[in-house]
Amino acid sequence: GAAWLALSPRSASSRSAQPPLRVLLIPADGGTESGTLADYRPIFDAVARNTGLSFDLKVAQSYGGVVEAMCNNAADIAFVGSVTYLQAQKRGCAELLAVAVKSGRSVYYSGLFVRADSPVRSIADLRGRRVAFGDVNSTSAFIFPVAIFLDAGIDPVRDLSAVRMTGTHANSLAALINGEVDAAALSFDSYDKAVRANVPGARDLRVVARSEPIPYPPLIANRRLDPALRARLRGAFERVDRTAGITPEMLRGYGGARVDGYVGHVPAGHFDPAARKMAGAMIDIGIADLRVRHAGAADALADVTLFSPAGQVCAVLGASGAGKSTLLRAIAGLVAPNAGRILYDGAPASRAQRRRIGLIPQDFALSGRASVARNVMAVADIGIARSLAGLYPPADRERAAHLLAGFGLDETQLTRRADSLSGGQQQRVAVARALLHRPAIIVADEPIASLDPATGEATLALLRDEARNLDATLLCSLHQPALARRFADRIIMLDAGRVIFDGTPAMLDGNRAVPRIRAVGR
Repeated sequence: GAAWLALSPRSASSRSAQPPLRVLLIPADGGTESGTLADYRPIFDAVARNTGLSFDLKVAQSYGGVVEAMCNNAADIAFVGSVTYLQAQKRGCAELLAVAVKSGRSVYYSGLFVRADSPVRSIADLRGRRVAFGDVNSTSAFIFPVAIFLDAGIDPVRDLSAVRMTGTHANSLAALINGEVDAAALSFDSYDKAVRANVPGARDLRVVARSEPIPYPPLIANRRLDPALRARLRGAFERVDRTAGITPEMLRGYGGARVDGYVGHVPAGHFDPAARKMAGAMIDIGIADLRVRHAGAADALADVTLFSPAGQVCAVLGASGAGKSTLLRAIAGLVAPNAGRILYDGAPASRAQRRRIGLIPQDFALSGRASVARNVMAVADIGIARSLAGLYPPADRERAAHLLAGFGLDETQLTRRADSLSGGQQQRVAVARALLHRPAIIVADEPIASLDPATGEATLALLRDEARNLDATLLCSLHQPALARRFADRIIMLDAGRVIFDGTPAMLDGNRAVPRIRAVGR
């Protein structure tokens, strides 16, 4: 990672005994790490003069990393995009500190760029083409561009030939200039910075779509900071344009663009546009360029890129050995990828996030000697002693009984040993266990393989209904294409570790993958 850059007050008399405040900057400006630090050094230097405080600045490796740093008390102040701010605010980690103003407004824009010689003349022409996006949490390089596509009736996952997640505006711009993609999503500020820096090829681009106004990226403060200190910082940022030694040229904001100053308060609803776009475009699971290779074997998964929104029911089809179980186990954190990234709510999985995954393994993973009740409630976080004594919370007992009843197992089954049940009954116990604590993500590896057709359909219906009630993402591997058509919102087909079909059930007809999909059920 980058070395910390310390910014301290100029005079020795103003030095504070307080440790430097830790500042993280998102890698979003389309420039270099040193350029990002140089853009913000004058602002924090001026605040240091005004307050006697000192600051350590660092450029983060990802947007999600900033949120995690704020929420884990590893950063005190951050410069972030609107969506990143809303994510941190939702988790109770941050509040608005200041936002830049230019010509009386605090907005900016993103767009879809193509090369000047491209045959693409409108967003409709991007169907079937390759598009680069930045970080999955980027307001202007992912969230708003995805919304542009959706508003035009284009589903990026379904209607583009390739989605490339580059991580930054600069990488997306480079991919476009180098001919690796047909279009790139990035902010106008990032593009303007590339033009000012005379990046080769940057002037030879044009815009085919422009976003609506986006709330300007704010500076945010960790809510753990003392309220008096937050107020002191907010006042200093509001006065930064009137600080001695600060010239208009030194007042910079996102992408190094000139700004008029900073304000510490914005009107109610200022960030609502970002919240609306985030709700429409934010994903629950993001997989980028995933590759998994088992020892001494070919790739089990190769270059898999998927995005799954909250509440979606997704069926994963494929013949034996196609990579279905490997994909689901990787999502559940049971298989480490050799390359690529898996993100949950836009960030690498934390321990807390993994505990929100309800896993239904193919082999059930039940304790044969334990009772049905003990197996279902094994995920209860009550400590070993209480668990051994069977002292489960009443709410967990009621929830377990409700789920088991829905799967055709009445209360009389709760005290039976799991190894006394049939294979189908054991599978239903495994499903009930996964749903007990209302997971945000449900990963089901062939959950109806041991069930008769009628019970299998009932189980799928209950899984689907529970997922929708919880607004949870359900990823379920199946061998029955007909059931996938009836129960899933989306179908993904794997063949030799690669995605060969990704779309709605209605899109299966006439698709080249259909013969292989049908063969799965034979």
